[in-house]
Amino acid sequence: MRSIALVRIRGREIDVDITEELGEFVWTNAKWSNEKLIASSPFRYDKSPSFFVNLQGEYPGSWGDSGAYEPEHESGNLIKLLSFLRDETYEETEEYLLLRYDYEYTSKASIEIEFPSLDKRKPYAIVPEEVYEGKSIDYEYLQKRRIHPKVIELQGVFDAGNAIGIPWRNSRGDILNIKYRMKRGKSFWYEKGATPIRRLVYGLDTVLKRGIARVVICEAEIDAMTWQSMGTYAIAVGGVSFTEHQAEKIISSGIREIILGGDNDKAGQRFNEKVRDQLENYVEIKEIDYDTYNGKKDANELGPSGLRNVKIKPSGLRATLI
Repeated sequence: MRSIALVRIRGREIDVDITEELGEFVWTNAKWSNEKLIASSPFRYDKSPSFFVNLQGEYPGSWGDSGAYEPEHESGNLIKLLSFLRDETYEETEEYLLLRYDYEYTSKASIEIEFPSLDKRKPYAIVPEEVYEGKSIDYEYLQKRRIHPKVIELQGVFDAGNAIGIPWRNSRGDILNIKYRMKRGKSFWYEKGATPIRRLVYGLDTVLKRGIARVVICEAEIDAMTWQSMGTYAIAVGGVSFTEHQAEKIISSGIREIILGGDNDKAGQRFNEKVRDQLENYVEIKEIDYDTYNGKKDANELGPSGLRNVKIKPSGLRATLI
């Protein structure tokens, strides 16, 4: 069952395989039909299927959540939904869809990316201190997610009212962006005007300060902090994308061994493949044996105690405990 629909992106109309894009991710209580996907909401902890995505009709990819906590997550288009699922900005998701489905755009974009004008390259923007200065460390939310207090302190996660603030730093420790995650539900956003996440690697500043040579690479920050709480250091890239810029930072950091730690779904598998393709000639690559994830979607769902029983698979060898 496939749903190919015409989607308008930046003034261009392209055919997008909605079913394949949504099928990359794990859906709870999912019921698929030719016209619609009905499932539990991905924006909150929802025990009943109160969320839908239209696969056909006048507005394919449009969705609604009857139990949404905030008006912003009551409804939207395909791009908005995918940006949440992929853990990236709206504009980055537009770029992803255009590069994947629009041949003419891909050809043009590849030239622009390969030969950027020096005067058009954006400098790294540092978040002003007044944004986070004086904010208290937020222990309560992440401790409920089984993150160790020492890890929360190390990463400087602070209280931002109805949300927590997760700082992203450069090698010197300067905060270049902040991811805000709602304490209720799963919605998030980034600091406006900050350095794009795709140019950063979460947790790499600690790698450099401590000379850490072996890390797990994750999609999300909370998964990385879960590994850290278990005693194995982890970094994150902020979603299922993995850029050449991020690869270059990892290669130059002194890391010698990478354990692929994407989510336990199709999108996570693709993420692991992207990381392997870009790093295998520079560092030793190992991967998680997802059979030992016990059906859990990601590291945080498994928890630090569960991660102690996870095995890794060195190339050509049988799985061993991590």
